[in-house]
Amino acid sequence: MDLNVTAHEKDVSAAKTLSQSGTDPDIKSFALNALPILSIHLEWAKSINGKVNPAAFLTYAYLDGLAEVQLSQLAQQKASNTEVKDFAQRMIDDHTQANKEISQLAKQKGATLPSDVSPTQKATLTEFSKFSGKDFDKLYMDHNVVVHTIDVVNFTQQAAVGKDAEVKAFAAKTLLTLKDHLTLAKNINDKLQASFLLSAYQDGTAEVQLSHLALLKASNADVKAFAQKMIDDHTKANSETTQLAQRQGVTLTTEMPSKLKLAFLVHMKLSDGDFDKAFMATNFALHEKDVREFKEQSQSATNADTRSFAANTLPTLMAHLEEARFIANKLIFSQ
Repeated sequence: MDLNVTAHEKDVSAAKTLSQSGTDPDIKSFALNALPILSIHLEWAKSINGKVNPAAFLTYAYLDGLAEVQLSQLAQQKASNTEVKDFAQRMIDDHTQANKEISQLAKQKGATLPSDVSPTQKATLTEFSKFSGKDFDKLYMDHNVVVHTIDVVNFTQQAAVGKDAEVKAFAAKTLLTLKDHLTLAKNINDKLQASFLLSAYQDGTAEVQLSHLALLKASNADVKAFAQKMIDDHTKANSETTQLAQRQGVTLTTEMPSKLKLAFLVHMKLSDGDFDKAFMATNFALHEKDVREFKEQSQSATNADTRSFAANTLPTLMAHLEEARFIANKLIFSQ
């Protein structure tokens, strides 16, 4: 498992770099669509390794704490929302304290802890440093929802079946704080909204990534055909979004919104009919959101090009929504 963690760290780091700054369009697209699966493989490998090896669990918890502190220090500079800044300060305080306890435990166990964050965590810090204001706020809180969801799962697992009594006790005690962090992160995140172009690009990118997964895992012909249509239509829309963002000086990211990243994780574990139904349900919810946002922007966006883009893309999204509704209902009633 150590080898798997190391290998997937390299793969995820390389995929992040290529998906953002690659020069070959085909390689860039491949890296972008492989990134969610590679990231999940990395988290699974770390979770399994932490379960069987208490020293590995301490290492990953310590790394997560380091990354949380560094990202939250960045949030103190970049965030615009008061609640986000307050949350960031609590993350600095709580994770600094937790890492002190981990350091003491590791010393007792003769384990050596890393001195800096992992390559994938460093890549996230570099990516987020490009943002500020409300887009940073949303990205930072989205990220916190995801990492704390994973932390809660791993600390719950360690507290229940860990092989070292002291590490288990630490996990059980810290779990209460992490659950508080997750609840607070969700509550704050639900109040935030990224700029329209960033949100549209993130949703479109996630749609393409989810649809590539559907081509691999779906069993229903209608679902596969729908997935291919999503790849074609959202790739085209994302190209237009990128051009608009460049003209308007808006920074984009391939980071998935938290709800879609967690949905992708769930979808990875499903197959056949269960995958088909979950994929179509996710598409229905995503397109409901997109139709609402594009309709609003088509009427009220202050930038004329944005208003025109939203108006021209809206009919396609509405057609996607109706098709998603039809296929989802067909899957339900065909049981």
